[in-house]
Amino acid sequence: MRRVVLAFVVAVAVLLAGCGAGPGDGGARTVNPALANTPTASPTPTPAPEYPPGVNDDGVDARVLAGNHDSALDRVNSTVLIDRTVVGANGTTVSATDIRIESAGSRVHYRVNQTGGLPAQFVSPFPTFEFWTDGNVTVTRAVDASGNVTLRRISGQPPTIADADDTGEDSVFGRFVGTNARLVGTTTVDGEEAYVVRADHDALDRRGGPPMRDYRLNATVTEAGVVLAYDLTFTATYETEDGGTLVATTTERFRTTVGGSAASPPPWVRDSNASTAGGADTADGESEPTDAAWTASGG
Repeated sequence: MRRVVLAFVVAVAVLLAGCGAGPGDGGARTVNPALANTPTASPTPTPAPEYPPGVNDDGVDARVLAGNHDSALDRVNSTVLIDRTVVGANGTTVSATDIRIESAGSRVHYRVNQTGGLPAQFVSPFPTFEFWTDGNVTVTRAVDASGNVTLRRISGQPPTIADADDTGEDSVFGRFVGTNARLVGTTTVDGEEAYVVRADHDALDRRGGPPMRDYRLNATVTEAGVVLAYDLTFTATYETEDGGTLVATTTERFRTTVGGSAASPPPWVRDSNASTAGGADTADGESEPTDAAWTASGG
């Protein structure tokens, strides 16, 4: 009798196992009790974007952005171009400055051409000033308004040259600091994704200069933190020496190219072997190369 009851129980269990939960349930499958408390797999989270250092959804840290731009170009073959033009309200060009910096390893060739100047701005007696250095020797070249050329050949690197801004770091910092720049999107440069950063102010007042109007800054930054480009325009009112004012608009274009430059010594570096007009060759590397000319090269 026990065997009959056991056989009946087994038969009922088999029948129930093959039945659905009821009509209209779509034939739901039986759940293994051992998996009843197993958590359901969740979707794979989207990885956070890799923003350039100093750039994120909250804004731009000018100091971090500029410092990383400088570090990313350290001993990397690169060329930095900065063109700045200031035009008065009457259409007259008040000043024009173009800077070219070529770097390759320990070699740097820096050149600045400047004409005119803003009120109360130091105007160099040397419209063209440049230097070339490889760390072992430094040669400076200054051209005055009459076209006279002064060459100086210096052993090593004097402090002024060693501390020179050879990546455009100062310009990047100066243009972004205090602007509340923000990330606005991405773009593609030479097949690589880059980030677009922008600052727009109808009025912007910062220490060290007159209030600015219509400040428009648009920049492109690589994921590694190199500022490939920025374009800037703003208008400001300057006080003149005669007590009047000058309203002028500044337009500035900044470009960085990575690779290509070898910063080879220009011909006048070889000429300096035969001529050291303006200063004799020194052994201690402490002589300063034409201070007035160097001061004018600042941004």
